Amino acid sequence: MMKKTFRFFYRIILPFIVAILIVALIYLFHINIGMYIMIAVINLLAMYYLSLFILRLFSIGKEPKSLYSWLDSLDNGEKLLMELFSSEKDNRCVVLNLERAYSKIMGLTGHNLNKLRLLKAYYKIKSEEDAVDVTFKAILGIFITILGWGISRGIIWTYASSNLSTYDAYVSKTYAVGWNFAFIIWVILVFFAAWIRDYFNGKRRIKLIVEILDVCIKNNER
Repeated sequence: MMKKTFRFFYRIILPFIVAILIVALIYLFHINIGMYIMIAVINLLAMYYLSLFILRLFSIGKEPKSLYSWLDSLDNGEKLLMELFSSEKDNRCVVLNLERAYSKIMGLTGHNLNKLRLLKAYYKIKSEEDAVDVTFKAILGIFITILGWGISRGIIWTYASSNLSTYDAYVSKTYAVGWNFAFIIWVILVFFAAWIRDYFNGKRRIKLIVEILDVCIKNNER
């Protein structure tokens, strides 16, 4: 409980308190500079909190509630690999790394051929690219194209200057609009980064695990 409370404090409360103190101190000494700093801090705080929200959003609903739902979601494959390999330090020798991965998998399954085959079936399905993957890549390509077009044509800049105006007499319009523009681009980039990372996380690793499992199975069949 204490750990969760401390994490909430330094991730949510502390950045807000520090930002208020910085703005207040600068504003007391120089009102003009204080207004510039205030706009910058407000946008940076908004970027920070929205980033936390987006990253949290992509982690919601990952745990399956029943075996029936798990058979479709196939969750916890990455968690298993993390528990299996995260304690092992990386070695510069590729062959040695592969041998250690082989040994860990054999130890996990107890050299049981049925368990090895079941694991291979699971990770093979996880690694295959299906219609959903193709659709995802197509949608991602379209969004990136639209984003590039919006930036090059000045559409996002126009939106930032007309709909998100936060400037006043102490701050130039270009400065305020620049921060609004940066805020919009940042939110879009964080969203896409979280989306891509969430979707393609561990694809290459899982494909290699399938190949290692193949070797394990063949050695056990002898």
